[in-house]
Amino acid sequence: MIEDFYRLSVDVLLFHTQKAIFSELMSPIILASCTALTLLKEEPLMAVLHFLRDLLAYGLDTAPSSSFNGGRNTNTPEMQAQVKQLLGTHGEVLVQRIMTGMMYSFPGECFPDASGVVLGTFQLAPAQTAAWVATTVGMLPQGSISQQEQERLLNNINQ
Repeated sequence: MIEDFYRLSVDVLLFHTQKAIFSELMSPIILASCTALTLLKEEPLMAVLHFLRDLLAYGLDTAPSSSFNGGRNTNTPEMQAQVKQLLGTHGEVLVQRIMTGMMYSFPGECFPDASGVVLGTFQLAPAQTAAWVATTVGMLPQGSISQQEQERLLNNINQ
């Protein structure tokens, strides 16, 4: 059921991009997505991750869907700004949920899409995402990652 909602949400993004991105429902949908990332079933996780990847792609210059004239659609600056604003509002929780899922609960098949969402956040907000990752790593239980590994990870991200 959850996966059906997110598959439909991907279609809404594709065919009604402006209305969807600027809808007052988008913020609650992102919050619901963050909650859905705690599920343990592969199908809903994959649907949520695909939706999030597509949404973040609208924050870039080129839309994730082709236009009917054979070229690539470009995202308007307003759409890009709206996606970046949504990311600024919900990005920290989103990054925490994805990283936690990748470390503890996501099935292996979800890793490419989960990595794609994190990469999308880095593309849209590199400094903020690095800070969110650092916060998430800092929340890990003591001993789950050595101080040296933590510093190496954070240094690589900052570079």
